[in-house]
Amino acid sequence: MLMFKSKKTQKMNVVFPLMLILSLFAASLAGAEEQREPGALTSKPPEESGFITSFATYQYLGGFKSELTMSASSIYIAGHTEAKLAADFVSVDVALQRWDGSAWRNERLISNSTTHSNNVETSQTVYNLTKGYYYRTLSTHMVRSNGTVEKASYYTPGYLYN
Repeated sequence: MLMFKSKKTQKMNVVFPLMLILSLFAASLAGAEEQREPGALTSKPPEESGFITSFATYQYLGGFKSELTMSASSIYIAGHTEAKLAADFVSVDVALQRWDGSAWRNERLISNSTTHSNNVETSQTVYNLTKGYYYRTLSTHMVRSNGTVEKASYYTPGYLYN
């Protein structure tokens, strides 16, 4: 006995998988939207912070850090580099970065350096930033002594400026 599918059944065999794919796509978009914190204009950045380079192998670089502190109208950024002895050159660069939803973009860069010293620091209060974005600092620290250059980088977590 031969059975023929009706045109209605044939259409359902095509329409149903398409509806399933569209509903899964819509659900994935809704899930991405749920990852946003209240007031955020973008999704959360990846959770990462800390040292970019190993800290245990430095002969001259003694310590380094950067920080980010938020208030209702500004963000304070700072960085500090310390040498184990009075070095020929010590520097710190601190970039304030904003998460655009897919990558960190530099908003502001502050720097300071000194010679024949064992430390240097820099800081700045930044105003007129767009609320609803995540911000972090990325700092680069350098010590040069007796022709040897040592560098390290550090970044803070991303914080929502709301």
